[in-house]
Amino acid sequence: MKKYSAKFIATMGLLIAISVVLTRFFALENTFIRISFSFVASMLIGD
Repeated sequence: MKKYSAKFIATMGLLIAISVVLTRFFALENTFIRISFSFVASMLIGD
């Protein structure tokens, strides 16, 4: 089993929190389409 460092776990938690914030609060929403910036955090995670 691979052990993760505290720094790695904290960084992943921070990037997940940024993803949630970008999805909820920085999205452009219309009747037909929703544009969000949540991909930025996923890009930084390397997903």
